[in-house]
Amino acid sequence: SQLRAKNLAGSIDFDSRVLTLVSFSMPGDPTASDYMNNMWGVPTPEPYVGDVANSYNDGPLEDGSQMGPFYELESSSPALSLDPGESYTHLQRTYHFKGDVSSMDKIAVEVLKVSLKEIEDAF
Repeated sequence: SQLRAKNLAGSIDFDSRVLTLVSFSMPGDPTASDYMNNMWGVPTPEPYVGDVANSYNDGPLEDGSQMGPFYELESSSPALSLDPGESYTHLQRTYHFKGDVSSMDKIAVEVLKVSLKEIEDAF
């Protein structure tokens, strides 16, 4: 939620040796903005209680089908009611780093404040 989100997300694919970082803009006061609840196909009594950032890793469903396959890191802008002529800019930047794990580990420690070894050991 906007109450605990940071403006950065990361992902590592150890098999392909790819580190992905996504940075995005957020309002200065996270409590001042609502975000759309973007769950697919699920009506919600709270449509403006959504997330700043999400990650999806689509795989086979119980029946063997799947929506993708796809993987994504995404950010959302606040849900705003803009008057005619008003605008809002939401920025998202995606960075992919490919290389040896020790080089990418330096990036992860500097930017994400966690080592890739720590992540790998968790799984």
